[in-house]
Amino acid sequence: MQQWLGEAEAALKMPLGNLIISGYRSREFNKELQDAWDQGWRDGLDVRPADNSFHLTGDAVDLLIPNETLLKQLVKWWEARGGKWGGRWIPSDPNHFQLPYQTITSVEINLV
Repeated sequence: MQQWLGEAEAALKMPLGNLIISGYRSREFNKELQDAWDQGWRDGLDVRPADNSFHLTGDAVDLLIPNETLLKQLVKWWEARGGKWGGRWIPSDPNHFQLPYQTITSVEINLV
């Protein structure tokens, strides 16, 4: 993810690090966010965090993009490289940027 953000910063000629809302999340923190959502606390969340979120492996980042022009440029750059943008999903998660599946850096497997 750091490499992708660095390349995006260079392409857009704008630092993105200070725009990060959320990156890697532990399962415990993800569960806290889910519980908060379920109790009605939605501050900073566009959608309920997924059980299988790519944040759990560090392969997704949420960015607070300050204007529509920059958002459009970033989405165009991100998707041109195969990345996923949550703004295309239903429900929409416009702050979410995810690595393409072939770039995923780690996989968590739970054997029960």
